[in-house]
Amino acid sequence: MITAQRAAIVLIAIAAIGFAPSSEAQVDCTTQTGNVILNCGFTTDLTLWAFSWGDSFTWTGADGDGSPGAVSVDAFNTGVDYRAAMNSGACISGPGGFFGAGGAFKVTSGGSGATQCEVNVVWYDNNCATLITASDIGTQIVGSSWTRIGTTGLSSPGVLEPIITLYCTDTVDFTVVFDDAVVADAWVPVELQSFTIE
Repeated sequence: MITAQRAAIVLIAIAAIGFAPSSEAQVDCTTQTGNVILNCGFTTDLTLWAFSWGDSFTWTGADGDGSPGAVSVDAFNTGVDYRAAMNSGACISGPGGFFGAGGAFKVTSGGSGATQCEVNVVWYDNNCATLITASDIGTQIVGSSWTRIGTTGLSSPGVLEPIITLYCTDTVDFTVVFDDAVVADAWVPVELQSFTIE
């Protein structure tokens, strides 16, 4: 499991880089070939995840996006803004070469109408003891409908250990639901899938 210290490093890394908007949809994380994020869809509980920012973290079985299960996070008041964030906690080797990553978000209460949510992947080595670099996946304003933030075709820094962070912030209090976290070398956004009509 990721420690509180490593979770803090993840958030520092996020604060240090910018995010480019991206809104490509993704398939259900539990059926995504090559996905290395364990319990990616919070199917039955919140195991293998670390809680970073939030007043409460609640598993919900009725509010999932691509599959049953999700996590509802009550934002934490930092005194400057309100934040909600979770990090994947299992330290396992990720894809080398090109990869895709993403997550699903939905604001269920509160918010200013401009809640910004982000996906970030931080790469570690030595059983998640050494931080190597961070990959910014995307940021987007999220409302009351499911919004999937992600992209594909990114170059990974090597066969390292990825920790994905799902993160939202706003100027007022809000509750957000996270689901469908993906880091995979075979990830295919819905828009890029091909179909043949006969």
